[in-house]
Amino acid sequence: MEATMIAGGRARFRFGTVIRVTLLFALLAAHFLARQQTAKTMSRQAVFYDQSQNYPECYRCSLGLLAGQGFSRIGFPIDHPGALGDSSTPPEANPVIEFIKLERAQISSDEFKTYSKTPQAGPIPANYLDTSRILDVHLTAFIWRMFGISWPVFFTFVSLVSTLCCLLVFLMARQLTGSYGAGILAALLFLALPFENQQAIRSVRDISPLWFATVAFGFFVCLAGNFATRKWNYLTYLGLGAVSLLGVGWRSDAFLVSPVLLVGLVVFVLAKQRHWAPSLVAGCLFASGAAGMYTFIRSLGPPEYVPSGNASHVALYGDASRCNLMGLENSLQIPREDVQTFFNGAWYQHGNHPGTRIPSYQEQVNFLDPQYCVVCREMYRDAMKYHLFQYLRYCPEFYLQASGVFGALSEPGRLQGEDVGLLRQSRLPWALPIYDWCLDYLIAMLPFLHIIGLLTLFWAGRDKIRGAFLLLFSLYYSVIWFAALPEEKHLGQMLLPLAVGGGLGLWGLAKALGFLILRLDFQDISIVIPKHVRIFAWATLGAAVCWALTCVVAYRYSVRHRDHYVNDITELAARAIEAKELIKDSRLFAVALDPRSPSRPKGYILTIQASSKPSLLTCRHVQFPTRGMQGRIFVTHHKLYPGRGQYFAVSCVHSALYGGDIRPYACTVVVPPGCSIVGCRELDLSAWKRLPFSTIFCDGEHLPGSPVVGKFHEGEGPSDPFFASYTCNNLSSEVAYDYPWDLLTAVGLPFDQNFNYPGLAPERLAAVFGLESLGNLQRPTALEEFRQEGLPLELLAAAPGVEVSVRENGVELQISPVPSAVVAEYPLLRVPSSGVYLFKVKYQQLRPGDLILKAVRKDGKGPPKQCCLPQMEGDCPVKLLEVKLNAGDSVQLQMINQLSTDPAGSEFLIQGIQAYRERNPLWEVVDSLED
Repeated sequence: MEATMIAGGRARFRFGTVIRVTLLFALLAAHFLARQQTAKTMSRQAVFYDQSQNYPECYRCSLGLLAGQGFSRIGFPIDHPGALGDSSTPPEANPVIEFIKLERAQISSDEFKTYSKTPQAGPIPANYLDTSRILDVHLTAFIWRMFGISWPVFFTFVSLVSTLCCLLVFLMARQLTGSYGAGILAALLFLALPFENQQAIRSVRDISPLWFATVAFGFFVCLAGNFATRKWNYLTYLGLGAVSLLGVGWRSDAFLVSPVLLVGLVVFVLAKQRHWAPSLVAGCLFASGAAGMYTFIRSLGPPEYVPSGNASHVALYGDASRCNLMGLENSLQIPREDVQTFFNGAWYQHGNHPGTRIPSYQEQVNFLDPQYCVVCREMYRDAMKYHLFQYLRYCPEFYLQASGVFGALSEPGRLQGEDVGLLRQSRLPWALPIYDWCLDYLIAMLPFLHIIGLLTLFWAGRDKIRGAFLLLFSLYYSVIWFAALPEEKHLGQMLLPLAVGGGLGLWGLAKALGFLILRLDFQDISIVIPKHVRIFAWATLGAAVCWALTCVVAYRYSVRHRDHYVNDITELAARAIEAKELIKDSRLFAVALDPRSPSRPKGYILTIQASSKPSLLTCRHVQFPTRGMQGRIFVTHHKLYPGRGQYFAVSCVHSALYGGDIRPYACTVVVPPGCSIVGCRELDLSAWKRLPFSTIFCDGEHLPGSPVVGKFHEGEGPSDPFFASYTCNNLSSEVAYDYPWDLLTAVGLPFDQNFNYPGLAPERLAAVFGLESLGNLQRPTALEEFRQEGLPLELLAAAPGVEVSVRENGVELQISPVPSAVVAEYPLLRVPSSGVYLFKVKYQQLRPGDLILKAVRKDGKGPPKQCCLPQMEGDCPVKLLEVKLNAGDSVQLQMINQLSTDPAGSEFLIQGIQAYRERNPLWEVVDSLED
């Protein structure tokens, strides 16, 4: 009987083991297939890479290794301009170029060999991005050498790596609790992570820190110090140090894991051995392993290794992201972009280190200059001092937001920052109901499950020390993440403790629920809080008290820094000069700076009277595009004090003298309706040694750093319809690049804003015609000229073949279907003075066509600089033509039908022609940089 029971128990054990192994294998297979499905459906869609920072051109170094060129980029024709004679791209280069641009799935061996023998394929030195992912480049080259140069092969490999990490998550959760169920639940959450699912294919560079943190923590939890013999344990300590820096071969963010593992290993060994000597040995072996791995990685790179020294540069412009995330005013005028951050640094360098110089923008190489990095650290330090209280105050809130993957910032229709529509396309069709009914809800609850997992670990966990270091890694990483660049693309390492902790939390909830259901006699239940839970609770309380005390101290510190900032601005204002001419309207201030006439650095202080319920003030900095430099718009919003007078101070520094900026610059300040700008003074910033400024303040205020502005509400988009929706933009500040620059005026506002502010509105002109049919444009002086509603339409001369009929409400033009033909001309008009003139034609389109305007000279000279813009007035289309003219110039206005799709031709009813002199012309017309 006993033997039968033992045999039955063994059979059940074997059956249970088979079931468990099968379930784990099925889960891992589903994980692999899910990543492969993402590669299959997403890898060729351009929208999938909108937010990608993978830089696939780095894999040119992998191709260079395959071509026998060493660690260098394989050359492209564009890398040898003029050096090889023919500047056209040879056909042999097209497959390789298209492959690197992700426009082609693979390159055949013959295609690659053919191109690698051409002179255009000559090696190009690796840049700092290439040298920051040395193992990535080498391993990719190895895979392509073995299995062919193919993106599907590459995606299969990364899917396998992702699946290995899923297995390690299972093993860690199982090791920490001793429960198979906890491991399966943690692995299931890891499979369901939207960020990992998309980034595994979209950007290995961004997701690799998660993978290698998983490998390192998996080694720490499952192997380090788990052997019975000292020798094997020492080897695991050495191996842990090496594994902790393995990810540095893909991205330098992997450095962040090593300090936590070092401290965790020392504490674990000390608690286990009860003596400091073994823990010291463990720490030394760990450091040796880490140093060995780092040396090995560096040895695989080029001899002329370029260190990634721009971390301070990134952390500095991260201040814009921090302010947006916390809803604070961007008082220090720090944009979230590389170029202006560099120019701000050049100005700061000039004021604080006048005896030194950093290379100009044209001389910079990825912002790696050592002196510039020093300047960035100093600017970052100053910004942190200013914001210290707010950042400390919002730390717990940020931790919760980061655990929820910026739920407060995510737009509707996104999960973990990923577009739900793209997620559904990238998921296995048969698994969609599982995601919809279960997994997506669990992902949304991940922050809460993570906290429950912490309690579960300390209540019922088997390996509390190593588990605590793993789960509290999220707190450590969130602090560094916030201090550097708190954006979704750096989420990766945060997901490891969330997935493991979430699995432990689900397991703990399941255990508690089972206990309550199965234990029907509640009188027999005795709750005893374990010692480790009490220790954790006291540690949490102590940390909360320390945080509160730190906030109290930081409050006075930040108040003092803000006061010093405002006082220094106020001292400058006492010596400022009046600049009321820059108040273009009661609600508008505008200034434009020309890089060809650089002047001393300036700032402005505006006196503002606010209404009882004012909305936000908007400050707009515009750098117009020029040859070799991209344009940029930087917008900040500022909260006004209701019903009182106050000041807005803004620095408007053109960096032509400091960093080599060659772009025209304009700054505008718009106050909301009901408010008014009543004064403006110009500040001399020649001796200014602080960061730039852009802030509201009033007499007697004492704030701890930047005032609160708020955030966009759900459903709100960018403040300008032409701004792209960037996740790093919010109400505090916005940055835009791809703007329709031809629509901007000289002060950086959209052209239609000219008609919203009387101070910008063009000045109406009247036409006085003499005997020679030559009209003189001039300001109306006589009563008859004031009564003119526009230029006389009866003088409009139709082109040959155009039928004209005069009506009460205008002149009708009927045109045969001829493409791009002049249909009518207006007599010559002469201007009395140099400037930009505006011609406005209002018409009705009776049959399909496209009417455009053109100004021509009749004296044999070329056409003047001009720009034609379409607009609407009610239901009527309007065409506006801006023309830059010199005093005495005469031009003829032509109307051209550019498009006719109707076989019957086009038909227009010209209702009015008006002439103006512009006060605020289009920047492309008034600016003569290209003249």
